[in-house]
This record gives sequence, structure tokens and C-alpha cells, in this order.
Amino acid sequence: MQKIFPTFLLLAALFFTAPRAWAGGDPSDGHSHGPAESAPAMTESATQTQITLRLSDLAQSGAGTEAALAGAQINGVLKNAASGEKLAPVTAKEEGTTGIYRVQFNGEEEAMAFPGAGRYELDLRITPRNGQPVDALVPFELKLGTGATPAAATTPFWRRALPFGAGIGVLGLLAAFWLKRRRRRGSGTPTSGTPTGGGSNQETVSLHKPAETATAALLLLTLGASLWSALPVRAHGDEDHSQEPAPSAPSAAPNAASNLALGEVTSRVDAGSIRIVLNATTRAVESTALRPGQVRLPRETAQFLNIATAPVRVEQLASGIAVSGTIAPNPNGVARVSSLVPGRVTRLNVQQGQRVARGQVVAIVESRAIGEAQSAFRQAVARLQNARSNLRVVEAQARAGVFSRAPLEAARRAQAEAQGEVRVQEAAVAAARVAQNAVAGTARAGGYGAPSLEAARAQAASATQALRSAQAALSNAQSSVGSAGAELRRRRQLAAAGAYGARPVEEARRALVAAQAARAAAASEVATTRANLARARTLVAEGLVSRRDFEVAEQAFETAQARQRTAQGDETAASQEVARQNRVASSGVNGAAEVAAAQSALAGAQADVAAREAEVARSRSGVALANAALARERAIFGANIANRREIGTARAGLQSAQANLFKARRALEEANSVLAREQTVFRRNLNNTAQIQAARAQLVGAQADADAARSALKLLQSSPGGSVAVPIRAPLAGIVQNREVALGELVQADAPLLSIVNLDTVALETALFEADAAQVRIGSPVTVTTDAAPGRRFRGRISFIGSAVNPQTRALTARALIANPGALRLGVSVRGQIQTGEGPLSLVVPASAILEDGAAKIVFVAKNGVYERREVAVGAQSGGLAEIRRGVEQGEQVVTQGAAALRAEAARGA
Repeated sequence: MQKIFPTFLLLAALFFTAPRAWAGGDPSDGHSHGPAESAPAMTESATQTQITLRLSDLAQSGAGTEAALAGAQINGVLKNAASGEKLAPVTAKEEGTTGIYRVQFNGEEEAMAFPGAGRYELDLRITPRNGQPVDALVPFELKLGTGATPAAATTPFWRRALPFGAGIGVLGLLAAFWLKRRRRRGSGTPTSGTPTGGGSNQETVSLHKPAETATAALLLLTLGASLWSALPVRAHGDEDHSQEPAPSAPSAAPNAASNLALGEVTSRVDAGSIRIVLNATTRAVESTALRPGQVRLPRETAQFLNIATAPVRVEQLASGIAVSGTIAPNPNGVARVSSLVPGRVTRLNVQQGQRVARGQVVAIVESRAIGEAQSAFRQAVARLQNARSNLRVVEAQARAGVFSRAPLEAARRAQAEAQGEVRVQEAAVAAARVAQNAVAGTARAGGYGAPSLEAARAQAASATQALRSAQAALSNAQSSVGSAGAELRRRRQLAAAGAYGARPVEEARRALVAAQAARAAAASEVATTRANLARARTLVAEGLVSRRDFEVAEQAFETAQARQRTAQGDETAASQEVARQNRVASSGVNGAAEVAAAQSALAGAQADVAAREAEVARSRSGVALANAALARERAIFGANIANRREIGTARAGLQSAQANLFKARRALEEANSVLAREQTVFRRNLNNTAQIQAARAQLVGAQADADAARSALKLLQSSPGGSVAVPIRAPLAGIVQNREVALGELVQADAPLLSIVNLDTVALETALFEADAAQVRIGSPVTVTTDAAPGRRFRGRISFIGSAVNPQTRALTARALIANPGALRLGVSVRGQIQTGEGPLSLVVPASAILEDGAAKIVFVAKNGVYERREVAVGAQSGGLAEIRRGVEQGEQVVTQGAAALRAEAARGA
């Protein structure tokens, strides 16, 4: 029995779990068996709730009556109170009855399909006709209707009966096995694990044995599990779906019924001086189920997604070459406006994106260069006038002979000055000879060597005296070091004996005694003045003394009190000083300070000794140098070098005077030559002619400068006497694309100020593959479309085809000029076709309406707010249009913009 006990246990576990697994269903039954399943089943009916608000002005209401609030503006949002999720924007409009407002959801819906029962709230902002806006939160609760609880999907009968039958069968097998085992033991048949010689009484089965008892209990447990498995079990696990479900977010299924209770719900809220009564009426409505692939969107959602449609029409497609590219400006329609002069931008008359006309003043630049040019022109005109006046004066002076005599007189003065200089230099040469002779006589007498020798001797004696003084100072410094050392030892002894700490303590104590005496005197004075004050108060009361005497006594009493307070403060300070000095004396700080001062004095004396020793060393060096100089001077004196030096100096002075005399004589010769030339010029009247010619040349130069200044002003777009402000004009009509300067900015000459683009005609920049180049000619028609202007086509013609193939792309650069009605913007991507022929009539839609969904091509057909997914067969494409061979009919509206969002929505609905 012990061996089959684990088998019984395994079978019991199998029968206990199998019914639950069978009851749970399998994945093929269409149910999800996890906690994620919470959406109610699809039904063919739903509920919608209309909400009205009744507003009352409590400030205007009287006793027992309420004044309706009319003309208020109400907007806000509907929220799920449990999760805080925003369900829809709301507005409220006043109906015919004053103060009654009907709530509209999503801008136009007067009823709301709530996702389920639960608590909701309206977060409103109410703006009265006269008054400040008021924020209000209006809660309300929607409940489940009768019979609205989702029915539990119970387990089918055969699934409940099968585990029960299996359990009864296994139970029967186990009972038969157990009875057979019992009969064997009762008949004495030996079994494995039992002794062979035992009697029948020992082998009788008893329920009181542990193994037998466990077996019987396991059999009963298995039977109970089988019976329990036969009970109705929910198909979605052990959850009890009979309870009321909590409100949840809207289901993904668009037609899921909310199962709300039909009827009215009322809620009231006071917000400031406004009372709000909410009335929510729930009605049953028939749902409009959508077929697979259909999507319904509210109008606001469609507008938010920018959904646009276009009709399916019959049209003849042009055959050609499909191209794509970007819109660029027309090369002939671009102008960069710059300033011709450097200056400051003082006015900008246009903004980026503004349209300008040709010749319109777009900016004003005040140029310092124009001011300088104006100044240069005025100066040139002034020089021209001066040149003309100078010419007239020169001609008059020439007629009077002024220019002929002046150079002659100047030459005569120069000749006289040269003669005077020669005489001066001759006198200098004579003086140099006399000096040389005197120096030679003095040198022969030895007069130049003795002074230097005597000076060297005096210097040697001075150095020796300085050495003696330095040695004496060194001796004094060494004595000072000994004295400082003795003083240091003395102070150390006094510090060790505590002499330095007692004296400050005694002084502090004397100060304390003096402060105490002063305080006692002040106290006595206070007592005296207090008695005098009391006496004066009594006498004043009796009229025996004047009020003035009483005030004097009172002032004396106050002064005495002030002195007493001061004396008490001094006494306190003196007591603190005594305590401090006692602490200082006990710490030995004073003695340490005295010892430190003695040590500092010793260190100073030692430093002085070092300085004196250095001074002695310097003095000894000076003595050595002075003795060397004395020896040198003695040698010079013995060799007569100083005398020879003086004689050489005198000879050099004589030679210099002779050289100056030679130069003066040469200058005199030149002056005589100039005088002779000027006399010849005077006789021939050449100076007058030269002056007149020079004045005329100056006049011609001034005239040229004036003409050049006038031309510079013309180049700077200014005129003589004009303003320094230069108007910058637009060279062509167009739109300001970029404004590259700011008001007040400094710009250089030729610096770009702004760029103007004429977008009446734009260019399509595209690549033309070499295989297609032979079919395209200059002037070939081009039709393009763009997502920036859905449903519109633009036409132009090829204006340029490149002559070289790009080696990387193997394509030519081509440009087409396209007339722009205003919808094409620079940089937008376009698709188009270069027309090379004509095709047959066919159903066409804009190419932007076609989407790829896996291997299929689809379009969305719009009708009454419902967008239906259609698979289509697409043929040729040309000019932004695509041929549709199957899937749509002529006249149907297809979505050309926003179809991707519809595809995603249809995928979620599927």
C-alpha cells in the first residue's frame, strides 16, 4: 500500500486540476482567458446621454427664488472622475429658456455615448456676461441599467460531464483494486513486503491503520473533486463576473454598448455666486455598425487630421518621363540687395516675406564715407578757389618783379653768411694752434701727470680711513651682541622668577581700587543729589523755591546717576582686567614676551655684526682697489703717459678746426656759384615764368581734385551738398526672402542687406537620366504636383538641360520654369512628368490618394463621414495623377491627404 500511495496522490492532483482546465476552455473558443479581458460583448443597441445645465445667479436671487443667469459663455472638458481621463471637450449654448444651457460634446454632438457606468465630472469655465470667469467642477454618476450585467459564459455541459465521468471511472477502478487487495490479505495469500507464515487475523484490513485510512481519504477527495468539477464554472477563470464592473475607458470597439440605466440624473454645485444644476438624460439608441475596413470620424477629428478629398474623374493621361525634384527660385528672379557704401542702417522699410515693387526704397544707409566724400569735395573746391586766387596773385607779383629779386637777394645773403662762417673757422684754427702750443709747454713741464697721482693718493687714504671706521663699527656691534646676550639671560631669570607677571597684576589691582573709590564717591554723590532732589521737590510743593531750582536739582541727580553707572562700569572693567592679568601672570605670557623681545634684540645685534663684517670686507676691497689705482697712476706718471695724452687731444682739436674751415670754404664757393646763377636768372627774368607755371599747375591739380571728388559723390549715389543717407532700392519686384541686417547695424561696402525673390515663376530642379535625355528638348511641357498643394497641378516648360552627365548618378541636371500662382514655395518636393506624348481616356485619381498596404494598393473612399478602405488596381501615372483600372467609380470622393491616419485607424478597428 505504501508503494501505490504516491500514485493515488498524483491521480488526485490530476482530477483536482483537470476540471478547472477543461472548464477554462481552449484558445480556439474565441475567448481571452486572462485578466486583460474586460470589454462587454458587442450588441446591436447602445445608450447616449444628453446633459443640460441650469445656471442661477445667487447674488441676484431673493428669498425662495433663484435668478437665472443668462448670456454666459461656457466651455470645458468631460472627464472620467476615477481615472482623470479627458473624454471630450464640451461647450454649452443657451436654449430658448433663460438660464438653461444644452451641453455639446466635441463641438457639435448634443449626446455622448459614455463608455460605461461610473462617476464623471464636467470641468467648466463659466464667463458671465458681466463679471469675472468662474471655474466649476460638476460631478455626476451614471449607473448600470436593469439586466445590464454582462452574462457569465458558463462551461458547456459536455465539458462539465466529462471530468465527472472520468472521476467516477477512476474511482471504480481504485475501489476494485482495493477490495481485491483486501480479499487476498483475508485469505492469507502472501504479498510482497509481508511475512509468509502469518495468520489471517494479522492480515485483516482495518480502517484504523494509517495506510488504509489515507487511501480511503484520498478516494473520498477524488470523488469530491470530480463532483465539484461538474458544477457550473465560468469560462474566463475564477473571477466572479456577477459583480458590478468598475467604469473603464472607452472600448476600442466603436459600437460596444455602455448598458447605462435609462432615465435622468441630477447634480447640483455652487461655484462662487453661481449655482449649477446638471441634468443628464440617458436614452437608448440604435447603433450604426461599421463593416470591416470602414472608419467613422467626427468632423473635428477629420479637420485635425487635415483630411482632404478629390473626385474620381475621367481624363486623358499624358505619356512622358516621371521626374521628381524640389522647387528652387528662378535664376533670373533672384536679387541680392547690397549697399554701395559702408555705413549704418538707419531704416529698414521691409520685413522678411513682404512683397516689394521694383524701385521701392527698402532701406536707408547713412554713410560716413559719403560725409567724407562731401568734405573732400568741399575741400577740393576750396583748393580750386585758392589756386585761382594764387594764380592771379602770382601773375601780379611776377609783373611787379617780386620773384626775380627774392632769389637774388637770398643768394647774396647766403654768400655773405658763407664768408662769415669762413672767418669764424679761421679764428677757431688759430685758437686751436695756440692751445696746442700751451699744452705742449705744460706737458714738457710735467703738469698733467701730478694731479692724477695726487688724486689716486687721496683716494687710497680715504679707503684706508673707511676701513678703520668699518672695523670700529664692527667692534661696537660685537659689544652690542654681548650686551644683548646678557640682557637675554637676565630676562630669562626674571621670567623664571615671575617678575614680569606681578607688575601688571599690581597695576590692575591699583586701577580696581581707584575704580571702587570712584564708584563709592559716585554713590555718595547720588545719595546727596537724591536728598537734594527730595528737598527741592518738597520746597517746590510748598512754593519756597522756584521750578528752575527743582530742575537744577533733578539734573544734578541724573548726572550723579550717570556718573555712578560709569563708575560701576569702570569698576567692572577693572575687575575683569585684574582677572585677566591674573590669568596672564599664571600663564607666563608676559615673561615669554620679554624673553622674546630680548631674543629679537640679540638677533638684531647679531645681524648688525654680520652687516658690519660685510662692510669691513667691502672697505678692505676698496683699499685694495685704491692701492692698485695709486700704483697705476705712479706708473703713468713715471712713463709720462698723461702729458702725451693731453698733447694728442690738443692736436685732435686743431685738426677738427682745420676740417671745419675747409667745409666753410667749400660752402662759400657754392654760395658764390648760386649767386652767379641767380644773377643770370634775374637778368633773363626766369623766376617769374617758373612761379606762374607752378601756380597754373597747382590750379590744374585743384581742378582735377574737384572733378574726382564730384565723381566719387556720383559713384556713392550722392550729389554735392546732398545728404549722407543713401536710399537702397529694390532692383526687381518680388518677396523679401532673407533680411541679413538689423536696424542700426554697421555694414561694409557691397555687404548684402537682403535678398529678393520673384516667385511669379519658379524653377523645378530635377535629374534627367541619360536614357531619357534624348526624348526631352528645351521647351518640353512639364506638369508637377506636390503634397503642399493637394489636388492642384502646375505646368511649365524645360528651360535648361545640362551638357555633362554626373559620373555618380549618371544623370543630367534639368531645369523647368513653372508659372507659380502662389501655392509653390521654395524647397518643397514635387513630383511631375515631362510630357512626350498623349495617352487614352481613363479613370484617374491624385497619386497622393494611393497607399501601399502590404502587397496591395488601397484608397479610402469618403461618404457621409464614413471612410471605406478599397483595394485598387493602379495603372500608369502622369502629372501627379494615377490611372485606376479597378476598385472605384467615377464621381466618388477619395482621400488625398490624411489617408495614412485612416489606414492606422482601420487597422485598429480590424
